[in-house]
Amino acid sequence: KSQLHDTSSALETLKKGRLIYPQATNLLREEANLFILTGRYKESVSRLEEAINKAPNDANLHSSLAGILEALATSNEGNEKNGLGKVEKEQLILKAETHYKTAIQLDPSIFEANYNLGAMYFNQGADLITAANNMKSDADYQNSKKKAEDRFRTALPYLEKAQQITPVDEGVLTSLKQIYIRLGDTEKYNRVKAQLDVLK
Repeated sequence: KSQLHDTSSALETLKKGRLIYPQATNLLREEANLFILTGRYKESVSRLEEAINKAPNDANLHSSLAGILEALATSNEGNEKNGLGKVEKEQLILKAETHYKTAIQLDPSIFEANYNLGAMYFNQGADLITAANNMKSDADYQNSKKKAEDRFRTALPYLEKAQQITPVDEGVLTSLKQIYIRLGDTEKYNRVKAQLDVLK
């Protein structure tokens, strides 16, 4: 109860602050973060979109918005609260993808956008592998498996870039290890596995 009260007070303070400093995108970002904490995802999206209108070249804003859009499309919590259909989820994913790519164009060394976009493609590939394993016909299995491998290849440059930026991130290394083994790149698989073994 006290945390909710604190959040309400903080939102009220930020609202007043935005009236005094209408161009301050950091206040919009803080407000967006508080909306996420209270599960008000759509309000968080609108605050970040407003911030991007004021500062279209801020890579971190695009990356933050992409992360929320992706979470809205994929998290059970987001879906239960927002009752999203398949088409709406797909639209959110496409929008998230666009903002991740914009963030990377604006700042190629932004870790979060590179990692999250790579992870998003990786997860799509993993879902296709799961679907393939449940298929009765061999032709359908091969088709789904090929689509999965294409997704993994799409994920690869973003995850490799994320590793260049942050060489010892366990999440990045784990994803890369799984992609390399799937795509049959033994040399890179062994290198990443060795790096992971050091972390454990």
